[in-house]
Amino acid sequence: GNGEPGELPAAETLRFDGLSMSGFSVDAESSDELDQFEIASIDLRGMGPEKLAAMALEGLELQVRDDEEDVAVVMSLGSLSLAGINTSFIGALQESDGDDEEAAAALMSMIAQNPGDPNYDAVILDNLTMDIGGVDFALPSMEASVSRDDQGRAVRSVTKPFEATLTANPEGTLGSQLAGPLAMMGYEQLVFKAASDAIIDPENDSVTTASADNYFELVDGFRMYGGGTVGGMGAYYQKLSDPELLERAETDPLATLDALSEMTLYDMEFSFEDKSIVDKAFTLASAMMGQDADTLRSQAQLGLGFAPLAAGEIGIDPAILTELASAASSFLADPGTLTVKLDPETPITAAVFEDPSQITKASLGFSAKSE
Repeated sequence: GNGEPGELPAAETLRFDGLSMSGFSVDAESSDELDQFEIASIDLRGMGPEKLAAMALEGLELQVRDDEEDVAVVMSLGSLSLAGINTSFIGALQESDGDDEEAAAALMSMIAQNPGDPNYDAVILDNLTMDIGGVDFALPSMEASVSRDDQGRAVRSVTKPFEATLTANPEGTLGSQLAGPLAMMGYEQLVFKAASDAIIDPENDSVTTASADNYFELVDGFRMYGGGTVGGMGAYYQKLSDPELLERAETDPLATLDALSEMTLYDMEFSFEDKSIVDKAFTLASAMMGQDADTLRSQAQLGLGFAPLAAGEIGIDPAILTELASAASSFLADPGTLTVKLDPETPITAAVFEDPSQITKASLGFSAKSE
């Protein structure tokens, strides 16, 4: 019919056992940018007051274009399955009544209840591909899950190891800009690998990660991994939910840094392992700047030698920058693994930065090495 659409029911009253749709599409002629948007099927199961038991989506196809930039985006998703989806955000968005600040505040407040919780129990993604102006991204599969305690709070969040690729098509608008530099570095395509594992402690409002289980790798390039314990996550997001803070952030993006005062760093370790990226980077820089790669490497090491001089201007312990610069210089000279570690005597809070003289190598438990 031609009647006016009614209001959606309140999220807490929305219930159903199952809802399925198939052959969903949007009329591309009604948009200047949309060429195609189709979903083969969507299946929703067990909608309750706070959770959707399961969602399965298959066959998503999307094509949009930007004629001004001469860039087309083509996306395809084979399937996406989610279980145990937290639907509280629906009510939060409804209560905001279209007010962006209120919506953001409501979402931050929801996250603060159990920080580190991705608000699902499990997700499985298959066959995601994207072509953005000739830059082709492919993610064959990805799987993540969340473990909960008897109160339903997230206590562990795991993303299993997955692999993705990025390829530059020289005939594409953006691909043509990327293909040259990649070729200079010896890449036909970029292959990425990653995984994550976080232990969440709702009682102490902290999140802990271990270096071995949290990494991002560019095959034949580098591997980054790290871990540590951060506290005050819930208090951080709760402060971000303050409407006054969000309003100030519209004109002063740094206003949200006030919320960092709620966080505490107990310890941290970060490592960058070279797998040929250093040599490749200097090879690329040499080709672009017309200078010898070894000369550029020496210049970079020389620049690092001046880094400790900045300590006096900043007001922090010169020993921190001296050790960091020395480790970085050794890493450039003989690439291996650069590791930076913080193991403070007492947990670090934002208050320490109010008096830079308190930032010493000993108080931070700072160390940096290349091996």
